[in-house]
Amino acid sequence: MVTSLGWSDPVEDKLVLRYRRKGEACEDNNFQGSVYIIDLGTEELKLTHIEREQLPNPLDLTRVPVIGIGGKRKWQHLRVREFLGANPGFSGAFLLWPGSGNWDLGEGMLFVTSQEVIEGKRISGGRPEVQLTNFRWERDGRYLADRCKMLHGKVLETLETGLEQEPGLALIVETMFGYGFEHPLKSQLAAVLCDLRELETRRLVFEAGSPRDFVAEIKKLITTKLEASGDVRRVSEIPVDITVEAEEIAPELVAQCETLGTVEIPGVGRRRAVLQSTQNKSGNTPVVTVDLEEVHQITNWPFTNIDLRVKEIDGSGPFNGSHWSAPIFQEGENRWPAILGEIEKSWVRVQRDRNYPKEMLTGDPVENGIPALPEMVKWGEDFSGQAFVTYPGYENHWRVGWRITWFEDAEEASSHDFVARQKAAYLIRYDLYFKDMAAEGKEFPLSMPSMDGMEQENCRRIHEFCQEIEGL
Repeated sequence: MVTSLGWSDPVEDKLVLRYRRKGEACEDNNFQGSVYIIDLGTEELKLTHIEREQLPNPLDLTRVPVIGIGGKRKWQHLRVREFLGANPGFSGAFLLWPGSGNWDLGEGMLFVTSQEVIEGKRISGGRPEVQLTNFRWERDGRYLADRCKMLHGKVLETLETGLEQEPGLALIVETMFGYGFEHPLKSQLAAVLCDLRELETRRLVFEAGSPRDFVAEIKKLITTKLEASGDVRRVSEIPVDITVEAEEIAPELVAQCETLGTVEIPGVGRRRAVLQSTQNKSGNTPVVTVDLEEVHQITNWPFTNIDLRVKEIDGSGPFNGSHWSAPIFQEGENRWPAILGEIEKSWVRVQRDRNYPKEMLTGDPVENGIPALPEMVKWGEDFSGQAFVTYPGYENHWRVGWRITWFEDAEEASSHDFVARQKAAYLIRYDLYFKDMAAEGKEFPLSMPSMDGMEQENCRRIHEFCQEIEGL
């Protein structure tokens, strides 16, 4: 006995399935899904599998009503149960198409209500009834429907279209907060709801609890007002002077709109807090965001449960998180200097990431020559105004090659630059020397050439590179 469907169903031997599709000519389809009989005596959808040997081939369903069920496999059995609940006494077959979900597999399934369906006996699908269907709203507020002949929820014939109906007050109020007609009152209620939700969000920053259901409260109030104005059955009958104000729903929130959800920061004034996720803590925490100019104006931080964010730093730094992620928020009453120090470190790091110059590859000096150095670069400053400067230097790195890179210390940059330039000059002179030797047809000497005119110190530095150069 089966009570629900999986996303992967077994594939059985091929069976020719014959049925009428939407009253048209008969269709023969190769069917490899499973066939089940529905137990109609229970509320729960219970299915009994029928073996292939017990089924005729072809299986003729042209004499019984066939209901097609599509969609995702996991919901198909629920749709069958809903159909049977809305149409008690139905006899026929349900053809479940292969599921449309990403993980749905199989060839579909066939549910029948009795053994008589499998035996091919004629079963009446019932008598069509004339009903109103396809209820819909027009933008101008009219509520329309179509008059059709229907059988088991399916339209067999449309008799009339666009018949205006009376939706009633309850449906009008319900549609005020959904898709449907357009009306000035609907727009005004949407604005009031937006304001109330904003105030409620601010209230919950520092108060525990669940948000109020303002939609239900506004619906109740507008229903009362419309009932008092008369018998409103259509949108066109809504009085033009009907309004709803936020003060009528939550007067206590409107009265606190200036201070609700805000904190008084010493030296800066009142700022709004919002709930945001923070490091190393589940859930949301109140957060106040300031800019760097306001950071310099703050004189104290008396809060241990409110996080601080700085716009220019964009959420980086250990101070972004209360005592859950930054112990400095718990370091005594005069904790602001420590917090300010962490902000300064993060600001310096952000400036370095944004402004620090990148190294420049220059290539082989024999081919490209020795490059000129760019100017030093100021990439940032701390809160006291002290500038951070980086100095360029020429360098031959063993892995990346010849480049202009940057140093924090001017002497270090000068030292690296001097050594690299002497080595590059030696390589250029060495290359020219051997080119001249080759042009004159002379043999290459085993020893290094002398470098007349160079100072003794430079000669010493040059000969330190000989071991490297001779290996080229």
